Amino acid sequence: MKIIEGIERKNCIFCKSSKLKVIHTINNFPVYMGISNQKYEDDLFADMIFSKCEKCNCIQMKNLIPLDILYKYSHN
Repeated sequence: MKIIEGIERKNCIFCKSSKLKVIHTINNFPVYMGISNQKYEDDLFADMIFSKCEKCNCIQMKNLIPLDILYKYSHN
């Protein structure tokens, strides 16, 4: 099991406010949700952190997985 660090979102995606408040975290969430032939020890995990903008109330992901890691394997 490998834990990866995401890219931290610093501003709201809609109103650009920097006032993002963490509202919920799911620790060690799997990055890839599917079937593969790789060993469990090689699976990638990251904390899924939801935040709420205190200005416009939009709920969004606080930490983002780099796209080259997120879409390394097909999700369909």
